[in-house]
Amino acid sequence: MKGKPALEIEAIAFAESGTGYAAAFEFNGLYEVNLEEQKCIYKMLFPNEKVNGKRLYASALHVASKIYFVPTSGEYISIYDIEKKTIEQLSVPLPATECSFYKKNCKFIKAVQWGENIFIIPFTYPGILKLNIKTNRITVLRRWIPQEGYFFRGGLCIEGNCIYIPSGNNNIILEFNMETEKGIIHRIGRYNNGAMDMYKYGENYWIVPRQKGSIAVWNPESNFVSEITDYPAEFQAEKIVFSKIIHCEDKLFFMPGYANSVLTVKTESKELVLEERWKPQENSVVTFRFETDECYYFREVNKLSKQFRRFKIYKEDGRTEEYALETERQEVFQSDRLNLAVEQGEIIAEIENFKLEDLLSLI
Repeated sequence: MKGKPALEIEAIAFAESGTGYAAAFEFNGLYEVNLEEQKCIYKMLFPNEKVNGKRLYASALHVASKIYFVPTSGEYISIYDIEKKTIEQLSVPLPATECSFYKKNCKFIKAVQWGENIFIIPFTYPGILKLNIKTNRITVLRRWIPQEGYFFRGGLCIEGNCIYIPSGNNNIILEFNMETEKGIIHRIGRYNNGAMDMYKYGENYWIVPRQKGSIAVWNPESNFVSEITDYPAEFQAEKIVFSKIIHCEDKLFFMPGYANSVLTVKTESKELVLEERWKPQENSVVTFRFETDECYYFREVNKLSKQFRRFKIYKEDGRTEEYALETERQEVFQSDRLNLAVEQGEIIAEIENFKLEDLLSLI
């Protein structure tokens, strides 16, 4: 792998063959991914999107022979046809009303298939998109929107025909019924300072805060909420406390964001305990990237030295391995990138996958 640039990805979906299809995290690019061999083959650029676009897509969904890429900063829903090797794009409807909480670079976060429809869940976009996969017709569902808005991030859970997702800047959880297309807003607790992630364990939903606050435990059947505020004395955190809840060895672990330790919880007593495994380095930030049926994938960056490592945690036994997804067909990518930049009149940003010497070799 030495000498070959690695790819950062977040939006990835897998076909029946096990092959992944992913959007680059830091720039415009569609890649075919082989996780076992840790290789990414460049396929093409997403048309009509910025060549330097960062986090164009936050997630992807495989349906039949197509991969649906969910736009975050991107302008379009991009649909990659695996068999035809082509991209079809659908415009995102302009918001019907101006909402102060809507951020154009944080449009949508996730997509869920239900029957012949895909429901595209907002990050800050004012409404849920219902996309019919047979006709490509898009309907905006917005009657459920709370007045104070939302900032949906991680933690989407599916229970039967219902989607549950917590907001990252207040104490609401959206319950959306995909059958009736109606949404209910639940207000959970008093001390949970926005949610970074949510995980259903047994009958309860466990919700870790984005900013320092309580860990909330919610039972939707009884609507009972308990809040854990008693953190271990050694636990220290900054602005984004946690990055992800992982389920490993039949336990829940709360992975740090800007924090100095992993926490685990005794689910019966709700006691938080410091976990020595996967302990982050000093002055580092841990971000969750994506997961498969077998592993959780993370990236850790030292805030001072800017050095980073990529590691995955196996769900079965908690062991860790470092990984790096090396890229292939770099020359084709660089040529496509230059051509699109010229076409759009964009300045080409220097990135690991396209340095000054790469540009000079093309001109």
